[in-house]
Amino acid sequence: MAKAFIKEKTRTTIDPFAGILQGETETTVHLVTGQSVQFEIAEGGRTRTKAMRNGWRITRAPHADKRTLHRSLWHLLALSASVSVRSLVRGINEETLQVNITSVALKLMRSRWGSCGRRGQIALSTPLLLTSPQILRYVIIHELAHMPHPNHSAKFWRTVGEFEPGYRKRVRELRKFKLPS
Repeated sequence: MAKAFIKEKTRTTIDPFAGILQGETETTVHLVTGQSVQFEIAEGGRTRTKAMRNGWRITRAPHADKRTLHRSLWHLLALSASVSVRSLVRGINEETLQVNITSVALKLMRSRWGSCGRRGQIALSTPLLLTSPQILRYVIIHELAHMPHPNHSAKFWRTVGEFEPGYRKRVRELRKFKLPS
């Protein structure tokens, strides 16, 4: 148990909004897609939190708690990157497995980096956008490989390895990160 605790302490939490939650008023988040998204926070006398698109300028309501603000910031980040991520997933799919994808979504997941539904829905954890292009590609291929193999069988891993030969290295790199809580 002590080993697990020490290992957990060495993992890097992906949270570009920690400064804002501690009182900073702005931050710029650089994504693996090449995009940069700016967030500005202002305290307001409004009854609810609002966001406007030009970067994101958020007027925080006095009663808004940190947890709600945190989830909202992740949601806005996902909105900012959704078009480019959809395009990336569809491009990787075309060059690799060529499975039927019905939807691609970015979500703040607490315990998984991605998921794949039976009907072709791919969901990726928004914090993946702050890792590396290689890790993002690996997770996309991992989820695409679940279409023909809805498990982690030897066939599944052979399929992943066919399209991402260095996947074991990507798994090790991904284990160095921790999802935000």
